[in-house]
Amino acid sequence: MRRWLLAAGLLLVALVLADRSDRPSAAPSEPRPSAMPPAPTFHAEPSGPPEEAAARPLRDLFRYADEAPAVRPARAATAARPPAPAASPEPPVRLVGIVRQSGGLRAALSIRGEVVLLRPGEAADGWTLVALDEAEARLRGPDGHEETVPLPE
Repeated sequence: MRRWLLAAGLLLVALVLADRSDRPSAAPSEPRPSAMPPAPTFHAEPSGPPEEAAARPLRDLFRYADEAPAVRPARAATAARPPAPAASPEPPVRLVGIVRQSGGLRAALSIRGEVVLLRPGEAADGWTLVALDEAEARLRGPDGHEETVPLPE
């Protein structure tokens, strides 16, 4: 039994000493180097006077050094182009489509760029759907005039 106690005591002392050797000392004599070396710094600005940097052309990273750069022809002076004809203004209301639902037909109307679904008798943004069939819709505008809008082809 004494042998077992002596062996357990020696094992305990060995564990305590091993634990102490793994701990860092209070003040290390020299600092440990970091695991990663510092990243190199790159300067985006070229060295030399700014006038010299402005005179150098930029290098095309996608072209090999032994290839000659493509020469662009000088742009010929063009005569003033006539202005493009003004596009006719979009009508305030368009029939975009017709939707068949259980309650009957509905008109899909684009009123000033916003699409709404209307049944005959309903109104949106001042426009009232007066009549609707498979090919066209009849609308009454905010000012009271009626117009027929065909279904686009």
